[in-house]
Amino acid sequence: MPKIYLDAGSITSLATLTTGGVVLTNLSPTPLNIIESATTPGAYEAGVVVSSLPVVLNSTTNQWVRVQQDTIILLEPIHSSAAPYSVSSPPKDLLDGTLHNHFRIKTQHDRAAFYEGREARTQYEISIAPQATLYILVENYTDVIVHELTFTIDTGGVRFTTIRSPVLSGTWGTILPVTPKNLMASRPQPYYVPQSTFKVGGTATGTEHDVKRIVASTQPNKQGSVGMTPDDMRGVPTGSKFVLKLESLVNNLTTTGTFNCWWEEVV
Repeated sequence: MPKIYLDAGSITSLATLTTGGVVLTNLSPTPLNIIESATTPGAYEAGVVVSSLPVVLNSTTNQWVRVQQDTIILLEPIHSSAAPYSVSSPPKDLLDGTLHNHFRIKTQHDRAAFYEGREARTQYEISIAPQATLYILVENYTDVIVHELTFTIDTGGVRFTTIRSPVLSGTWGTILPVTPKNLMASRPQPYYVPQSTFKVGGTATGTEHDVKRIVASTQPNKQGSVGMTPDDMRGVPTGSKFVLKLESLVNNLTTTGTFNCWWEEVV
């Protein structure tokens, strides 16, 4: 069992800790020392210096705790769920690199959803006649985080809004392609299949939100977006429907461009 001794220039007292392992926490500003020794350590033997982090001591007879005068320590018994030893290095999945002397802490912005195949994307080449309106129906069968929703206009102009809980009419016969962002073979199997769908062809009415106007008459490739920054991502509940409404802003020119969206499905 671990033992503790007080050092004030020489060993002045010796006590045995509780039977079995303990969790030791140094509550004083003065560091203490953990020493592995088969016999009583010398008065100035250094060992491992411990400041304030908790340390797990197992039940070996070769562990000693060297403390200074006025040191306050907290001793707690190890419960059955506690590990019999502590690990000083971070978990390997938090490290980047293959050579031990070149490891770096991973700080990449990538999300776990990307590697698990739960991020998806779609696109559509738009063409809106003068004074006409294009509707894109989005149906979600899981909770969804919209990271980017972009319209790029190269001719003409549109007024873009979203309609939540829309009243639908007509036939939504054109289904947009949905593709996972991550197609690597290393993603978990069975491969995740995106649940959200995008359709065009019908019409809708309802309360409009997220109003944006995009005109490319004098500046081609004008772009408007929702969710292009981390602070602007949108959360959409499972079972929801909403419509993207694009109204032509020009009277004598067909509006052309592209629609792109990528999102994360939360499961």
